[in-house]
Amino acid sequence: MTWWAKMKTSIRLLLAMALLAHNGNSLGGDVIVHLFNYPFKTITSELKDLAQSGYSYIQVSPPQLSRGDIAWYGRYQPLDYRVIESPLGNEDDLKELIREARKYKIGIIVDVVFNHMAALGTDYNLSYPPQWAREKYGLSELFQANDFHSAFCIQDYNNTYEVRNGRLCDFRTAGGLPDLDPNSKVIAAQIAYLRKLLEMGAKGFRFDAVKHMEPAHLKLLLDSLPPDTINFAEIITSRFNQDRDLVPYLQASDRVGFMDFVLHETLRQAFGYDGDFAALVEPEKSQMALDRSKSIAFTVNHDLPQNDAFKFMIMDPKDEELAYAYIFARKGGVPHVYSDLGQSDGLSSDRWKWAHRSSAKKAMVKFHNLLASKSEQFALSDKCLLAINRESEGVAIINKCGYAWKGDLSGNFAGSYSDLLTGIKIQANKGALSLAVEPRSALLLVQAPK
Repeated sequence: MTWWAKMKTSIRLLLAMALLAHNGNSLGGDVIVHLFNYPFKTITSELKDLAQSGYSYIQVSPPQLSRGDIAWYGRYQPLDYRVIESPLGNEDDLKELIREARKYKIGIIVDVVFNHMAALGTDYNLSYPPQWAREKYGLSELFQANDFHSAFCIQDYNNTYEVRNGRLCDFRTAGGLPDLDPNSKVIAAQIAYLRKLLEMGAKGFRFDAVKHMEPAHLKLLLDSLPPDTINFAEIITSRFNQDRDLVPYLQASDRVGFMDFVLHETLRQAFGYDGDFAALVEPEKSQMALDRSKSIAFTVNHDLPQNDAFKFMIMDPKDEELAYAYIFARKGGVPHVYSDLGQSDGLSSDRWKWAHRSSAKKAMVKFHNLLASKSEQFALSDKCLLAINRESEGVAIINKCGYAWKGDLSGNFAGSYSDLLTGIKIQANKGALSLAVEPRSALLLVQAPK
């Protein structure tokens, strides 16, 4: 080991000790809506409706100074953490959003990008921010060439060293995204950015591209945060690669949750052709989902529509809607709703445009919030049908198949129940409900007040 490598190791250990904070579960239990690439002023105008719909947290896209591309990927190519300005808005816009959101008891979760900096060409000298930004904003140099790993593109995603030290490269990133070396200077700059956002009133963070960072790097960042900060991370993995991709980060810190790509894979299989809903009965017990205390449950996230490599993970529209019903019907986990601006944002589809406004999403959020404290019982499951009782106060029934199901669901049901999706009312009889579930549909029944 070289002198400089030994010095960096010592600095990291000292920094870890200095930043050590209380341990604890970083997740709340309420619904997050990701308003992907929405300008901050647009989000501010949506706050009243979001609050009335029952959303508790809004995830905003990375706000730091970045490449000026209006396209979404510009936000994920930082130029400097010290300046908050992009096509989404400036620091004043973000402060106003946080201030107004607080009035509605909604917390703002900021997407942060700490693995890499912006791709500025194959011959760029790795001085960040670039000269024009230093002149415009009166900034000093933040990072230089020795703050980055060697310049090579990741070729083998099964090679952990390459994944954590190489560059993400595609047609949008000439020369790849320069990969930061988490030395003491880099860590200090990133922690300063997190603290600035917390001082502005942010409630937490979503950490991007964590699989490409060292577990110790993530831990240092988490340990610098107050114990009540909401933290979750993106690690794209599968059921069979959890030990390699995810476990090291779970072991590094208990202060972070993860986008549940393992559950997403299970959902795709269960809703797919010849899939079986039995896989959705407590899937965490068979390692087909994360433990719910760590799970940010989703049916689609921003990477899937925008990256060709992940488009195979997009579900059929109706299956996606029914999968949303599942993640809102179960107890625990944090449901995550994705909403974008459609083709007006330079994307290729309007499928998820203003998705947070849909009446179905609002019904699911209401079901989740009303019954969050109630225990669950998987009362019925077969290849096509799944019923989740939430004590006597509610039940969700999901039918993925192309034919209707009629039958009685037993339990301690009493009184009248209303379906939040359709308004249909059903009267309990001797503790049971007589149900008719249309093909490829769901019921979210809640007990009427007595």
